[in-house]
Amino acid sequence: MPQVKFTMHPHCGAGTYIYMEDGKYIPITRFIDVEGLFEYLSEVAEKYDHTTINKLQVTASIISHLTQFIDAKKAPRSVDVKKLLINALTKGTEDVIKQFHRKTLFLGIMHFQDLYNIDLNRVERCGIHYATPDGRVIPFCSYNTLHREIVERRFSVPLGEWERSHAGH
Repeated sequence: MPQVKFTMHPHCGAGTYIYMEDGKYIPITRFIDVEGLFEYLSEVAEKYDHTTINKLQVTASIISHLTQFIDAKKAPRSVDVKKLLINALTKGTEDVIKQFHRKTLFLGIMHFQDLYNIDLNRVERCGIHYATPDGRVIPFCSYNTLHREIVERRFSVPLGEWERSHAGH
């Protein structure tokens, strides 16, 4: 199976999940070897040929190897991490994904650029954009530094004027 090639620059952002249990945050990386799990899933994906029998073999392989990536002693007590991951990886239904997110918080970060560290290669490969009222699409990482003031000057409306124009709506 061909490797997915993302267009975004690898330094644009990062994300992780944390669990909340007994008022404490537990980073997912504390009890799951995320890097190892993704490396393993990548290896398995290369062997997947989309036949029914192969799908069953791949699923069985994932289930049998999953525990090597989970440290049950450090995992939250309130959730069966292995079962949750198996369901997410094999079923992938909306209900399963909701169950995963019920006790987690996704933390995502993006690196803003300014005039001192702007990287044009990153701007060219930006995958998140702002759309302006005039139809332009502006890369997220260059918006604050290069475009925000111009866009705000051109399209902002004083609050009182906006309230008058939207009265009764």
